[in-house]
Amino acid sequence: MATALRSTKDCCEPPATSRNDISQISQCGLLVEDNFIPRMVVIGKVFEGDTTLHNVAISIDVMKVKVDKVRVAEAPVLLPTDEVTTMVKACQTFIA
Repeated sequence: MATALRSTKDCCEPPATSRNDISQISQCGLLVEDNFIPRMVVIGKVFEGDTTLHNVAISIDVMKVKVDKVRVAEAPVLLPTDEVTTMVKACQTFIA
């Protein structure tokens, strides 16, 4: 089972802003844990302040990420949809 890990890099720690101020944050990576080994599976951009993903409200502790580059194609998407279950299917789309 994949488990999300928080990066220790500053790029994944966006500055505190109002949820109404949508701003694109610098590039960051998404790590998932596979058999207790963290792996960087995608490179993307965080969109701080956006409150919806595919017309569904997202909670304040979830961030919207545009997947720019997939490093592990078959890694599972942490919040899958009917169409997007693996990272390769998420390329050039938004995930949370």
